Amino acid sequence: MKITVIYHSHSGKTRTIAEKIHHQLGGDLIEVVPNQQYSTLSAVTKGCYRALTGTADSVTPDSIALGDTDLVVFACPVWAGKPTPVMNGALKVLSGESGKRAFLIVTCNDAKSGGQAIALLKSRVSDVGMVPAGEGVLDKHTVISDQAITPLIEKIRLTGGKS
Repeated sequence: MKITVIYHSHSGKTRTIAEKIHHQLGGDLIEVVPNQQYSTLSAVTKGCYRALTGTADSVTPDSIALGDTDLVVFACPVWAGKPTPVMNGALKVLSGESGKRAFLIVTCNDAKSGGQAIALLKSRVSDVGMVPAGEGVLDKHTVISDQAITPLIEKIRLTGGKS
């Protein structure tokens, strides 16, 4: 089973989660960054507005091939209760995604907004032909806790093993 972890991280918290998943499960680790970087201020103003409107940022890498991947783990922060515009951009540059299983993770301040973002991310992943196969919400109380991350990694491992 091959896993590809695709993530966007603004503050570094989501990156830490993605790296822990990659360290435990192997596969490919792909960081997606906006072509026009957000400052802390512009993430709150411009970034949140773009998240609210479902806008997709232009991103690097500009192409992500998933040919031999069995499970894709998407991880991103939540901005204004939505997935980031960078993650929206990542979904636009995929190839070979049809029928692939996707495990979705969001990092957020509040679990309620995380749940809202997961629901939207599920819909967007389905819209590109992928099959949502699991999810995890890491709020401000659990995002850096190994007690939350370890079971999440096991959940991903079990999801990846199912056909």
